[in-house]
Amino acid sequence: MLSAKEAAEYIRMTDAKLIRAIQTGDASALPLLYDRGLPVVWRYVYRQLDGDLHTTQDIVSETFVTAIRVVGNMDANAGPLCGWLLGIARNKLAHHRRNLGRRRRHEVLADASEVCSTDGGCEPVEQLVADEETAEIMRVLDQMTDDERLALEWMYLDDLPRREIAGRLGKTVKAVENLLYRARRSFRGLYCHTPSISERR
Repeated sequence: MLSAKEAAEYIRMTDAKLIRAIQTGDASALPLLYDRGLPVVWRYVYRQLDGDLHTTQDIVSETFVTAIRVVGNMDANAGPLCGWLLGIARNKLAHHRRNLGRRRRHEVLADASEVCSTDGGCEPVEQLVADEETAEIMRVLDQMTDDERLALEWMYLDDLPRREIAGRLGKTVKAVENLLYRARRSFRGLYCHTPSISERR
């Protein structure tokens, strides 16, 4: 149990001193990591998820679990503690949205297959080729960086405006335009070097 004087000293700690204290195994410093970071991380994640309380709780929890696991490798003088925590939170949000995108693509593909099978609108071979092409696109997207993949998915699958993509990624609109340009080039390069379905047979 900390004395009032010790508690006051911890509160006055700079971020760098706090990180070093945690790195040296000072268990009393760990709660202060939550006290300083939790309000900022919670507000950011909650806003990004449009008020989804349950998912916010999951993402924030994962953020701090990761922070505690990797804090030993952090440069204490690298910058503000909250900025570092927000970076982890952004990665967790990107992973969450990526999984949502995958599930959505699978659902769309399943719905299309069901429609084709019930109304006879697609020949079996044609549907198989369509499925394989969709799977190939997903494999190409998985090879791209998180920011590139998310930018393309939000732009072309979710039809989001550039301004909203910029807000989700924590970038300017101009930076998102440059990111989309690089992402399109990267996608074309990866997809064009993938053997066609006919070549694989």
